[in-house]
Amino acid sequence: MQLQVLFIYGISALTIILGFVALLKQKTYVDPDTRKPTEIEIPIIGKMRTNYPALVFVFAGVALAVLAFNRSYPTPKEQWEITGSFKSNVDSNINWENGTIILFPIDFRTEISRKGNFRITAMIEQGLSFEDVIQSIDYSHVKGSVQIIPRNEFLAFKKEESSLVENATETGRKYKPIKIEEYQ
Repeated sequence: MQLQVLFIYGISALTIILGFVALLKQKTYVDPDTRKPTEIEIPIIGKMRTNYPALVFVFAGVALAVLAFNRSYPTPKEQWEITGSFKSNVDSNINWENGTIILFPIDFRTEISRKGNFRITAMIEQGLSFEDVIQSIDYSHVKGSVQIIPRNEFLAFKKEESSLVENATETGRKYKPIKIEEYQ
């Protein structure tokens, strides 16, 4: 476990203990203007006449503990694989490896073959999809380029409309051959 997380757990435990000690002492704070005990409203529990600074310590300690727990147990990731190919209407002898695939964001592994087949591999948090994480796929080559918006293509695929997505699994997508817009 990280040192930061242990430190946060320590502070959390200390604030919870201090809050409970203050609650056990039962010191009630008096409003200086009205000279009456301070009242606070807590959802579900209702109104309380209490020493609310002690409750602040308890709630702050619990919040810190939740934060530390979330940091020490991050959401697991799954490997995704996206495949497809590029094609040209004009030139069948394009060396596709000379082009570049750019993803936004860029922390994914991309491969492209001489024949235009591409593969994108990524570790994505469980519960998220490729379309949740990637905004666009851009391919550029001296002969042409294309931009794909994965979310739009997947939504069209799910609605059974015209889409570049050929097949979808839990952790993968297969795209149909994608025509590049060729430069004149």
